[in-house]
Amino acid sequence: MAMTGPEHYRRAEELVKAALNGDQIDHPRRAASEEDRARYLTAAQVHATLAQTAATLMKNTTRGELWEPWRDMLDPTSNGDKG
Repeated sequence: MAMTGPEHYRRAEELVKAALNGDQIDHPRRAASEEDRARYLTAAQVHATLAQTAATLMKNTTRGELWEPWRDMLDPTSNGDKG
């Protein structure tokens, strides 16, 4: 499944949070093993790198609709308002 830059960013945050809290991603009520936590951190790094790549590629774009998901992620109170 293709993901947008903001989706990669959010997934990285989820994975880091799970690793730090020791939660299993698929079974939140179970404790994650050390191996699971290491995998989560590795996957988080991949998602963070992909989010950074997406943001870097957008550096020169002027198409506002491409920036909306980033704005909405960084400012959840924006609710997609354009003004």
